[in-house]
Amino acid sequence: EGALRVLFEGYADRPALGFRDAEHESRWSTVSFRELGSRVAAVASLLRDAADVGPGDRVATLGFTSADYTAVSLAILGPLHAVEVPLQSGAADSVFADILDETEAKVLAVSTNSLSRITALIEKGLRADLTHLVVFDVSEAALDAVESARAVAEPLGISVHLVQFDDEPSAAYDAQAAPQSSVEAQPDDLALLIYTSGSTGAPKGAMYTQDAVLRLIRQGFGLETDRATDEYAASEDHAWVTLNFLPMSHVMGRATLMRTLGNGGTAYFTARPDLSELLDDLAAVAPTELHFVPRIWEMLHQQYLSEIEGAETDSHADVLTAMRRSYFERAQLAVTGSAPISPEVVDFVESMLDAPLVEGYGSTEAGGVIRDGAV
Repeated sequence: EGALRVLFEGYADRPALGFRDAEHESRWSTVSFRELGSRVAAVASLLRDAADVGPGDRVATLGFTSADYTAVSLAILGPLHAVEVPLQSGAADSVFADILDETEAKVLAVSTNSLSRITALIEKGLRADLTHLVVFDVSEAALDAVESARAVAEPLGISVHLVQFDDEPSAAYDAQAAPQSSVEAQPDDLALLIYTSGSTGAPKGAMYTQDAVLRLIRQGFGLETDRATDEYAASEDHAWVTLNFLPMSHVMGRATLMRTLGNGGTAYFTARPDLSELLDDLAAVAPTELHFVPRIWEMLHQQYLSEIEGAETDSHADVLTAMRRSYFERAQLAVTGSAPISPEVVDFVESMLDAPLVEGYGSTEAGGVIRDGAV
């Protein structure tokens, strides 16, 4: 909680989060660190007062990475001293049921993008210990889905609450407005349970303590170059700007988001969960740090191949230059991880960026382990 307060107060006027305007998707809106602090306090109050969440309680979360999801996550990890359990949207229904049962989560915070699925599961008998649904990313278009969920859940004893924020920015972040836990968080207290994908058996929950979460804020995934973690990188001249789309249930995605906030940077979010507008988002944001999985680099490679098809060889370099200027003009660091990447795609990326691509390997349990083949 103390680390978050330092960010909200120390970087108060800087933009913390960026996202497309709900009514005018061609426009981007930002939320300052001060406003983010007020949002975190509001979510913490909702979870405490309406859902009786306290220190050590498990709160499951599900949804596409977004500004609202960020506020919900930080409220759980920070002022409430509770334990967040992010669910993988691609997991089977049975996995959801097993994790909710194993963690004894009484509260599920869910995005409207995933609400219909949860409603259907509750209708089929998925209850576990759930007593509260907290819905975020609420828009006018999603209100019918919210009412459908309420009609199914509330007769079964599951209350439904909405996360909604005042459009008027707070004049100042008030640390006392956030719920104050009577129990002081300790470095070894459990804060986060990130479940593995289950590729080698049943999914297992990797335990992240308060201290481990603080390291994500300070150091990210641990695969950045020395230049990206020195004093220059933390200065105003190099506050990170990132485009976030990896799931919150993926430690690389979570680390990128938290490290961005940790050095006073701005975390932007893609407009569509299916990434259908990713190139438009890249062009609009021009991120300084590129923390991508191989399929994103492969998507860019396919874009390049389609543009040079039938073109003279001499023009290929011009296409690479145009792509760099369109999407990566401010790029300082490029990282790929979570899956193997082909040498052909690596060559393409390094030619396009005119800089090395850092290849990292890590695990849910340990974070970043290997960078460019070195432990």
